Amino acid sequence: MERQVDAPITTVADAGRWIQRRNGQWHQEVAYGFALADGTGTALGSAEER
Repeated sequence: MERQVDAPITTVADAGRWIQRRNGQWHQEVAYGFALADGTGTALGSAEER
């Protein structure tokens, strides 16, 4: 997460703002983020396209 954010996330409110920004970027079609998981649904990482 540390390498993916544009500002430190130290609170739940910070995380909420980050999610809102990412959602806005998705709807503006300027950036996309995807979770990578194995066959059991365990998170392995993420990928993004800008």
